[in-house]
Amino acid sequence: MNYLELVREYGEVRSEVKRLIDLFPGGVREKILFDKWNLKDVIAHLSGWDIYDTMAVKALLEGREPEWGGGVDEFNRTSTEKRKDWSFEEVYAEFISVGEELIRVSLDLPEECWEKKFWQNREYTPKSMLEIDIEHYRKEHLGELKGKLGLVQTGSDEGGFGL
Repeated sequence: MNYLELVREYGEVRSEVKRLIDLFPGGVREKILFDKWNLKDVIAHLSGWDIYDTMAVKALLEGREPEWGGGVDEFNRTSTEKRKDWSFEEVYAEFISVGEELIRVSLDLPEECWEKKFWQNREYTPKSMLEIDIEHYRKEHLGELKGKLGLVQTGSDEGGFGL
């Protein structure tokens, strides 16, 4: 798959996640629905990754090595904690803007850079990071959002979240 197709695929899967988020009623957006997270936390962590990936691509374009993001769990915790006091609307607006920025930056990346490693001692490239993002959205969030949305729409308390 070439890089333009990859960016298109990322945009499509992200649009599907956005569409599902938009279907959640306001009254449940800040209820714990996803293990320890509410919908706002899910969006906050996705924004954190989009911001990080954008920073990494920009660093590559500037000829410098980006800062390493650390472990996934710690990164996710930090991303959600940073936005804990934000309103749902603020978190959602950021989610929209940072995703659009990642797409813009990715489209600006010269084709010859798509396979260039961000770090000398790690295997990640812009292409592999975007593939990881697509898989993350598809395998971890699309199904979960659809499942929880179905429970919310039917009023089921099968998940034990007090609807």
